[in-house]
Parts: sequence; C-alpha cells; structure tokens
Amino acid sequence: MSDITTFEIERDWNGIGCNIFAKRKISLTSGVTILVGCNGAGKTTLLHQLETILQKKKLPVIRFDNLRDGGHNARSELAFFQDFAGLANSLCGSEGENINMNLGRFASRLGDFVRKQPPGSDVFILLDAVDSGYSVDNIVDLKGLFDLILQTADGRFIYIIASANEYELARGESCYDVNNCKYVTFKDYEEYRKFILASRELKDARVYKKEEDT
Repeated sequence: MSDITTFEIERDWNGIGCNIFAKRKISLTSGVTILVGCNGAGKTTLLHQLETILQKKKLPVIRFDNLRDGGHNARSELAFFQDFAGLANSLCGSEGENINMNLGRFASRLGDFVRKQPPGSDVFILLDAVDSGYSVDNIVDLKGLFDLILQTADGRFIYIIASANEYELARGESCYDVNNCKYVTFKDYEEYRKFILASRELKDARVYKKEEDT
C-alpha cells in the first residue's frame, strides 16, 4: 500500500490522566524502526497500542514480546510439545542463548506469516525487548534477520518496529523517539546516552506531575 503509514494514537493510553506521547498522530516509515527512550518511556506501551490499532483495522501484524514469549512461558510451551531437548537447552543456556532460541522459533512462524500476505500489502512485525540480555554478536545476528526479512519482501511493504534497550540495536538504524514522536539519529554512543538521560528526565517529570495532581 505505502512506505509511510500514519496512526492516530491515544496520548494517555493507560487512562491515568498523564500524556506519554507528544502527538495524537504519528507517521512510521517501512523498513526497520527502532523505538528509543529510557525504561518506562512508553516503548512497550506504543507497541501494544499499535498492535491493537492494526488488529482493529484488520491489517497483518505479528508480535514477539521477549517477556511474553520467552522465559517461563517458552519453557512451558516446550514442555507441552514434549520438546525435552529444547527444554534442557533453555534451562542450561544463558539469557542471550534463550532469546536466540525463542527468536529462532518465532522466525519460522514469521516466514510463513509474511509469505501469506499478498504483494503490495503493508505487513507489520512488532518486537519488544528483543535485545535484553543480548551481546554485540547476538544483535548483529538479529539485524541480519531484519535484513533477510526485508530482502525477501517480494513487493510487500514491511514494517519492522522494535524497542531498544541498548545502543547497539539502535546504532545505524532509523530510530523513533517515543515521547516526542519523531525520528532521530545518533552519531555515537555518547549522543545516545545523553538522549536516554534526557528521556529519563521527561519520564520523571511526568511521574512527579501525576503524583502532584493526585
């Protein structure tokens, strides 16, 4: 359909009388978009809101949430399907290795999901907290997965929207400031660090104002 999509969002998504987002309408471009902001800035909230909007519009969307699809839940699923080798690897592996395994299983579903969508359609892939516990080489592999998905788009407009906790995932990518609702770039880690600290100040001011109002 297009390489830019505009969404009308709720600034106070949780209904607590406190606006998280600066704008009511946001525009995202196809390709890879990395949501950036401090912990608690609203990255996960925006992903949840986008998923709800897309589902209501009946647009193709698939989401991987490291908290929902990883950890205990992933192990329960492995046990249910009697994948005891996978369960053993999960119990013995590091956090990064477990995320890798869970993402690998998600990637197989993802390939089927994308191929089912007709050429010319907008396809949305939402990824939350995927870089938590990841090393640099893991993130390089993750970016390789992004590249592979885009290379096999076959006429589809692919939107990969992921939240970042670390600079390495944001480095060299199109980044989206969730609070100010605009794309930003970072020339190096120090610039990213300053942005995160400024984002934290915004969040703390928002929380303080809410406490004052109550």
